Amino acid sequence: MGQSSPFLRADIKVFLQGNSQAKFTPRAIARIMHGIASPAYPSTTWSRTHFWGRYTQIDFQVVMEAAKVELMNFAGKDAL
Repeated sequence: MGQSSPFLRADIKVFLQGNSQAKFTPRAIARIMHGIASPAYPSTTWSRTHFWGRYTQIDFQVVMEAAKVELMNFAGKDAL
């Protein structure tokens, strides 16, 4: 069950593109993908996105690693 999904990185990429105004950490993205609220990313706001809780079946660490890779790719595009 903890394995990655073929759609995980693509969904993170789409999520980042759609929320480019916000500054995310890999942990914050993993929390949103797992549906875990935090003071910075409350469920009242973020549960409206269809990504909220979408990857609860994927290990949290796996989601965090995928988010780290996609954040680096996303930030690299902005730096060019």
